[in-house]
Amino acid sequence: MTAAIETAGPVGINPEDTAAWQDTLVRAGAIGNSAFGVQFDLNAAWRHTEGKVLSASFCDHNCTTEVGNYTCLASSTLNVGVRPSSLTPAETILDSFGTLSEGIDAARADFFDGPFQAYSDTFNIPAAVATAMRASLDRPGFEVNLFGGNPELHPEVTTIIRELRGAGHDVHLTTTGGRFMRDANFLEQIVEHPPTLLALSADDFEGAEDIQHLAGLSLDELRAAWKAVPRLHGQRRKAHEAIYAAKLARNTEGFPKILFNMVLHPGNIANASSIVGALTTEFPDVIINPFPAQSAFSYDEEPALRVEHATALRDIIDRMIALQASAVQAGTSTAPYAPRLHYWLMLRAAFDIAGDDPAQAMNMITGDGIWQCYRDSPAGFYTQVGLGPEGEVRSSANQHPGGCLGCFWNKQTVTDNRQVWGEAVTPPIIARYIKVGKPALAAESARPCPGCAFPRLVGHMISAETGMDPRLLPAYFDRRKQTLGF
Repeated sequence: MTAAIETAGPVGINPEDTAAWQDTLVRAGAIGNSAFGVQFDLNAAWRHTEGKVLSASFCDHNCTTEVGNYTCLASSTLNVGVRPSSLTPAETILDSFGTLSEGIDAARADFFDGPFQAYSDTFNIPAAVATAMRASLDRPGFEVNLFGGNPELHPEVTTIIRELRGAGHDVHLTTTGGRFMRDANFLEQIVEHPPTLLALSADDFEGAEDIQHLAGLSLDELRAAWKAVPRLHGQRRKAHEAIYAAKLARNTEGFPKILFNMVLHPGNIANASSIVGALTTEFPDVIINPFPAQSAFSYDEEPALRVEHATALRDIIDRMIALQASAVQAGTSTAPYAPRLHYWLMLRAAFDIAGDDPAQAMNMITGDGIWQCYRDSPAGFYTQVGLGPEGEVRSSANQHPGGCLGCFWNKQTVTDNRQVWGEAVTPPIIARYIKVGKPALAAESARPCPGCAFPRLVGHMISAETGMDPRLLPAYFDRRKQTLGF
C-alpha cells in the first residue's frame, strides 16, 4: 500500500495559483471555513453522592469495556446519582456564545496578524499555500460541535441548534440518534431546524452481516430489536440507534447530512473495511470518519490498540492516504471518508519513526505524545467547554453545571474552573486562554495529559502541525511533500 502514495503532489497546479491551492487544501481536509471551533458539552449536570453535589455527565447509555469495546467517561454507571433536571438551560448556554465569539475573534486577529507568518516559516509553507490557508481560515465565526453524554437529551437542544445556525455557525450534533425512536416530535424538530451535520456512532457493529441485518428491518422491527438489548449494553444500543437514524435520513426530506464516527478498537479493526463497505452500500450518502481508539488521555497503562493490531492499523492508514491523496490529485471527493489527509500523514509518521518497534507506534497513535492541544497556541484552536475540575463541588444552589474551559476527556491539564457565562470570564480572558492559557495550565499541572489524536481536536493542518510531536515532523514533511507537493 505504501507505494501507492509515492507521488509528486497535486497534478497540474501552478505553484503560484492560490485559488487552486485553496481548492486542493479544502478537498484534502487540511483547511475548512474557519480556524476555530467550539466543542460544547450540553450534558454537564450535578450528581448527588455521599452528601455532596458534584459535577457529572448525564447520559442514558452505558459504554464501558465490561459490556462493550471501550469506556466513555459519560457512561451512566460512572455517573450514578446524576440529576437530568440540573442541565444548564439553553438561554444560559447561548449567552455564553457571545463571549466565546468575541474572544475567539480577538484570538483569530492576533494569530493571523503575527504568529501565522512564523508558523508558515517554521513548517515550510509556500507563500501561495499560506495565502490559500489564510483565505479560508481567517474568517469570523467558528464550527460548533454540540457534545456530551448524549446531547439530544437536552430538552432545548433544537432551540440551541436553531439559534446557533441563525447566528451563522456550522453546527454539528454528535449524538446517538435514540431519541428518534422515543420522541415522535424530535424528527419534525430536527428537520425544521437541522444541524449542519448529525454525527452518529459506527463503533459497535459486529460486522457487515450485522449492518445488513439491521438495515433490512423495518423501523418498527428495529425499535423492537433495540428494546431487547439490555440497557447496560450502551454501545450495542447505539448501533441500533445509528441504523434507525440513517434509515430515517434515507426517507425524510430535509434530514441533515449523517457522519458515522468509527472508533477503531480491538473489536472491529480486523474487519473495518467490510463494515465501511456495508454502511456505504446501505446508506450511500453518509460520511465515514474512522480513527484509532485513544487511551493516553486517561493515563491507561495498556494502550487501547496493541502490537497485535499494528499491521491492521498501518494498512488502514496507508489505504486512507492512498485514497485521499488520489482524490485530491484528481480533483474529486474523498467520499465516503471525511477528508483528513494531514491527519493520516501524522499517524503514518508514527510508524515511520518507530521503525521495527510497533509498540512505540501504537503507544503514540493511541495518544502518548503524538499530539497535544497545549503544545502551542494554534493546536488548541478547537476550544472545549464543559465540566470543571475533577471532583468539582457545587458552590451554591443556583449554580449551573458545566461551562468551564477545558477538556471533555481529561480534567487535569487545561481546565479553567471559571464558567464562560459568569462575570469572571470576558472576551479577553477567552482570547488569553486560547493564546497562552493552555500551555500555562499544563505547565502547572501535576500530571499533564500525555496527548490524544481525536480528529476534531487535531483539526486543520495548522493545528495538527503545531501540536504534533516534533520527532514526527521530518517523516511527516516527507509524506506531505509526496502527497500535497510542498
